[in-house]
Amino acid sequence: MLVNVRLQPYRLVVSLGVFILVTLALYGLSGRSRPISPAGAEHDRTAGLSGAVSHNGSSTELLEADRFAWPFEYSTASNQSSFCEERFGFGYLDNFSQRSAEYCTAESASHMTCFSSITETKTRRKDAFCIAGPVTFDVDQHKFVLDCSLRDLSLDELNSGLPRFTNLPAYWYSTGPKYIFNTAVGFATMLGATPPSTIKAPSVTIVLKREDEYKNIWHALLEIFATFMTLDILRMAHNPATKAPYIQPSDFSNTQMLLLDHLPDGPYSELWHLFAQKPILRLSDITSSSQLEPGNIIVPLAGGGNPFWQGDWNSLGCTDSPLLRAFSRRVLSYYQIHDPPKQPDDPLVITYIDRTTKRRLVDQAQLLDALRLRFPTIQLNVVDFAQLPFAHQLAVDRSTDILVGVHGAGLTHGMFLPRGSALVEILPFGLKHKGFLNMAAMLGHSHFSAESIDDRTQTSAHGDWQADDVYIPQEAFLELVEQAIKKKMES
Repeated sequence: MLVNVRLQPYRLVVSLGVFILVTLALYGLSGRSRPISPAGAEHDRTAGLSGAVSHNGSSTELLEADRFAWPFEYSTASNQSSFCEERFGFGYLDNFSQRSAEYCTAESASHMTCFSSITETKTRRKDAFCIAGPVTFDVDQHKFVLDCSLRDLSLDELNSGLPRFTNLPAYWYSTGPKYIFNTAVGFATMLGATPPSTIKAPSVTIVLKREDEYKNIWHALLEIFATFMTLDILRMAHNPATKAPYIQPSDFSNTQMLLLDHLPDGPYSELWHLFAQKPILRLSDITSSSQLEPGNIIVPLAGGGNPFWQGDWNSLGCTDSPLLRAFSRRVLSYYQIHDPPKQPDDPLVITYIDRTTKRRLVDQAQLLDALRLRFPTIQLNVVDFAQLPFAHQLAVDRSTDILVGVHGAGLTHGMFLPRGSALVEILPFGLKHKGFLNMAAMLGHSHFSAESIDDRTQTSAHGDWQADDVYIPQEAFLELVEQAIKKKMES
């Protein structure tokens, strides 16, 4: 049976009440929000659940939410190598949380703490993110302003891997802390900012400049994923002045995204509201300082600093990633995607990614017809994901047993397949990319791949693997998919 998913109507309604409950389940513990403060400053340390909201206000629901709080999900022992654990597991968050420094002098009214990690082994790049405050907003400069005199880091701090302020990292598409501080943050002294100890409920503004590839699911999700990890690290790390986490879940209701770019929202922008529940703002929209409350800013880990960009060209041998699994669960929970009920006699569901602009599969219709004839009991769905809302895309993912496609961002949907699924990847001629192989292994999926043939008569190729259509003989295509079918039927 050949099913074109683009013709199937979908409807999804997510109520506000469910959204609040899901957010609590994901983030668990809550408490009084606190601004960054000078060492030794006194604060109201009253603990409580004032920021937590349940449908009926019962303590039972709050305790249930606490049970699923990060980093509880990472408390189980891992059999991974230290390399895998420190790059794709809880060790990554833990190491990041333990390497930080104050970048403002003790005399400054504002404070800025930056965290750093080194996971990119070739260049030894120091990835970093920062939290700073209190800030004011200068409408004339169109910048946040910190009452901060920058200090020189000590030799011990530098040797630990922390970058000087002038060496904060920058990434492609003009992203990362260096770009954000140069563009949107100024430094001055004594601007009359409210002392931290008098701010009872400071706002949190996440300042981000997105990559231009905002429609590309891989780029966009890794950017959101990087901000997730930033917030998790800030929840794990304790402010030495307050002995409390830098942020807590109760802060999310008073948090908003401020975008420095001029790009449209894009198909995945809704996910920012998982942790920034205020409306998204753009720097260009701010005409009055009253639009931003005094509080803290977070300059998050850039998408280009996400460790899942690394190791694309080598098989890493990592067979688990708590980070990736947790991110996938968070996304699915946000959209309330549930697995469809399965019966023993249900057909195997193969979802084929229909590429319509570049890197198309030559003779695609004939190949899919041949697949249907070779395996008449399968259900074959042909999906142009770009034509579906993201929530509907996720519903397709969760009903899929085998995902088939030419190499490209569409295979990112492997993140959301049920554990034990299969990924079938057709690689352009000469491309030795291993990124989706590694992703599949970390999520418990099988991965099968074949390289297309360099047949320039068939594909009118020009040597550009990103744009050229790909050609694979029919029998090679059928044998490749058959491997995945056999593996899935054995499981």
